Amino acid sequence: MTPGEDCPHGRPFGPSFAHPPAAWPVQPYILRCGVLAAPLGKAVRRWDEDTLWPCLAHLARGRVNGPLFGGVLFEADFTPGGAMLSPRATGLGALPTAADWALAADAMLQPGGNAAALLAAARRLPEGAAVDLWLAVPYPFEQQADFGALSGRRLNFRDHPEDRTAAVLAWMARVSSGWRAAAGEDPAARVRLRGFAWTRSMLWPGDLAVIRAAADWVHQRGLMWMWCYLHGSDGAERADACGFDLCLGRPSPADTPHRLGDALARAGSLGHGLILAWDAEPTADGLAEVLRSVPPHQVRALLVDLPFSAIPRWHAQGDPRYERMAQWLTQPAWRAEEGGAGA
Repeated sequence: MTPGEDCPHGRPFGPSFAHPPAAWPVQPYILRCGVLAAPLGKAVRRWDEDTLWPCLAHLARGRVNGPLFGGVLFEADFTPGGAMLSPRATGLGALPTAADWALAADAMLQPGGNAAALLAAARRLPEGAAVDLWLAVPYPFEQQADFGALSGRRLNFRDHPEDRTAAVLAWMARVSSGWRAAAGEDPAARVRLRGFAWTRSMLWPGDLAVIRAAADWVHQRGLMWMWCYLHGSDGAERADACGFDLCLGRPSPADTPHRLGDALARAGSLGHGLILAWDAEPTADGLAEVLRSVPPHQVRALLVDLPFSAIPRWHAQGDPRYERMAQWLTQPAWRAEEGGAGA
């Protein structure tokens, strides 16, 4: 099977759905929040309430002008020891073990961790506002021969490909349980676990069994399955047959105008969203040029990926980039489109 072919036995949605999850209201503007270690660094990235607050709300002159990013994607790139967790880290570190995957889950959901900070920040939002939480699945590197033990058996991704699926499903189950414990029964909690994200940039044939099984798992639990891919990747036009509910294409680099135009047109034709990603902070003029090139209401959803804590830092420093981002996300056409989707 080539990456552009349909998934085996694929059907767009899991058997338990009365309605396709793609029809459910989704917060269309999402901020990627990296956790644990970044590439080329061992410092642990932790989000707290104060750094998340100016990302969720448009703050100006000490007042809340309205919501800003309505969704958050937590993704662990590396462990502090240099083990690779995200497919973005491929070739840049050591192969991860089950203990490293557990560390990623704990970083997101342990008491006082990133999810707790998100819950606390969301409680400060105006009545009726809600935040979607997405969690990126660690990548099961196929060359890993000794991942570690699961249910009394040692997993070997290299020789037993089905072990990759077992590891992913077990991790999602652990994280879902941890989320329920973190969110509790607090009626004031305004964060909903929307689903999980697969962030390998292309559809590799060896991943399809994992992707399909994960899609069935999330759908059976009323969640959604997101794919973040590189613009131009094979198979993007058939992603829904693999069970993905929300697909987001990333032009590379984000500040190349003709690539943005191509990616925007392709996203619109496929019903996909767009990723705007910067490896380094854009200048004020560079950011403004990119934002002018991408009318956000023309795509289904938008994921913004900036260096760690750039947005809260811009807000704290009175940097004009914060206001530019806020004005772009809150322009009337964007809000009208969001309302039309039922969000």
